Amino acid sequence: MDRVLIENYLANIKVDVIMASYTCCWREWKELDYIPSYNKFYFICGGEGWLKIGNEEYYPVPGQLCLMPAGVLQSYSAISDQPFVKYWCHFTAKVGDRNLFDLIQTPLIIDVQDLRSMQRLFTELTEHHKVYTLSSMLKVQSAILGIIAAFIGQFGAGIRIIQNRKEDKLAEILKFIQENMAADLSIEKLSAVAHFHPNHFIRFFRKNTGMTPMHYLRKVRLEKARNLILDMEMSMAEIAEAVGYRESSHFSRDFKSYTGYSPSDFKKALHHFCKV
Repeated sequence: MDRVLIENYLANIKVDVIMASYTCCWREWKELDYIPSYNKFYFICGGEGWLKIGNEEYYPVPGQLCLMPAGVLQSYSAISDQPFVKYWCHFTAKVGDRNLFDLIQTPLIIDVQDLRSMQRLFTELTEHHKVYTLSSMLKVQSAILGIIAAFIGQFGAGIRIIQNRKEDKLAEILKFIQENMAADLSIEKLSAVAHFHPNHFIRFFRKNTGMTPMHYLRKVRLEKARNLILDMEMSMAEIAEAVGYRESSHFSRDFKSYTGYSPSDFKKALHHFCKV
């Protein structure tokens, strides 16, 4: 159930970089007991520093990446005469209107496995964040998502959902959709599973996933259809029925809108690539 929730969160994350730079911090670099409204990454390159996040204290060393989440009491300072050198960024990462790191639990400091790749990502982030062009905006998004992916990727199955009643309820709904996508599902049926009034259910679902229940259902069905076509063992009519479409024309129209290909053209293209 955790995996379903985590996949949903990461598929619907929206990030925004507020500031990013490379800085040498001297002894006067210090702030105590404040709560930022944004997340921070520090990629340590040299020197010595001290961080306090919640009740835990850290002394990060070069080659480590530190996450300081939004909404958490924290402090920091340099602690020697040598400069504390780091790449850093302030950013938001939202799923619906909730902070990603309020939803998943990870360690706050990692030993970066690929230092060259991480430095490249931060260099791209800091350089392109200063330039206001469409291409630079895309490069900033790519870089921050790459940093988040590298950070989260080191934990794999070790990532945990920060459970509360909302997450339990959402996980129950997503699991029901995954297991019953072939059925005729409606807002009324889904809200009954959640024991919500339909209007409240739609608001709850959008707030916690960033999309409406029917948009999510369509996405799940079409991703499953794409995987079934990859298997190349079922007819298009069988695939459409397996993912909950009663009319082939409706399935074909939605699939083309989602992938850019009709189901048959997608299968032909896949067959061609397999031969190359």
